[in-house]
Amino acid sequence: MASRTLAASVAPSPRAASGEIVRAGPGAARRVAELDGIRAIAIWLVLLIHALATASATRAAASFHGWQAALWQVVAHGWLGVDLFFVLSGFLITGILLDANVRPNYFGNFYLRRALRILPVLLVVLSVMALIYRGPAAYFGLALLFCANVAGLLGVATPPGLGPLWSLAVEEQFYLFWPGLVRVCSVQRLALLATAIVVAEPLIRLAFWTPEAQFYTWMRCDGLALGALVAIWVRNRRSQPSVSLRLALGWVVLAVALGIVELLVRSSVLSSSLRTSEADLVFAAAILSAYTLRGSRWTAPLRSAPAAFFAATSYCAYVVHAPLFNLIDGLGLTRSDSPFVAGALRGLYGYPLVFGIAALSRRFLEEPFLRLKGVLTRA
Repeated sequence: MASRTLAASVAPSPRAASGEIVRAGPGAARRVAELDGIRAIAIWLVLLIHALATASATRAAASFHGWQAALWQVVAHGWLGVDLFFVLSGFLITGILLDANVRPNYFGNFYLRRALRILPVLLVVLSVMALIYRGPAAYFGLALLFCANVAGLLGVATPPGLGPLWSLAVEEQFYLFWPGLVRVCSVQRLALLATAIVVAEPLIRLAFWTPEAQFYTWMRCDGLALGALVAIWVRNRRSQPSVSLRLALGWVVLAVALGIVELLVRSSVLSSSLRTSEADLVFAAAILSAYTLRGSRWTAPLRSAPAAFFAATSYCAYVVHAPLFNLIDGLGLTRSDSPFVAGALRGLYGYPLVFGIAALSRRFLEEPFLRLKGVLTRA
């Protein structure tokens, strides 16, 4: 059922770290500022869970009831911010690849632009952490090869603070093969392939689930593929606003249906397998709705100045927040008998520090390299 629904919604039809430029269907705006708000939500979900939902806080929250338990569930699901990043990335990057498909030097331009976006911050952070970390250096080699997500599989220890790099590895591994598929496949075949990934991934997770499986690219491609489906759909001549909003609603209904199945079966493995799929469907619906309603009063908060700031600084904030939280803990600034007070202190000291460094990085490190994109790709 899911396969038929997704495939029918995209067939047939003729990034970007902050990725606001999307060239798509009839009357589409070149800059979709609403995507800033989506990215801002994603980074704040991640920052909330890493500041507040520590192991000790999670144990203490097991006794919560009522509104406290409901609020904690929201915080504890902040890990889904990574999946929102995946869906948004699949949407943006696939859109760029589709729009550039007929241009010369397709692969060279894509990977050069990707390197200019990703590598400056990553190399600086890894260099600083390598000077501090006194353990085995093998992890840094894996991180440079965008293989940090398989460190555990290879028996390599992850240095404190660098755990979030697993998701960067998943994205970059996916983009090793995805541009080639976009290049050689018709849009209809690409849509069917993306749909197959979306349907197959929860089944693969169900069959081979382990706690470490969540970090492996072959278990987490469905968010990226679902974002790709949204990118294909908005380039479809049938992607009129009313149709797109009905499609988004259908994805939400499908997510609710999967959630009901999860509740009825009550299997931890099934829950682990389906929860990512449920979230991805909701996130895809949110991105499609924001894109469809762009420029309207309904999406005005997503176009706000704070959203633009958090979106612009989100990449560096994601890479540096965990080491900085560890530094704050190491300085004793979060000592408290209550893990919730400690979490609040971590956020109080950590969030300004994270975004202050991210703003400096954006201004003095990232933007100079980003300006090279146009110059080098034209050359």
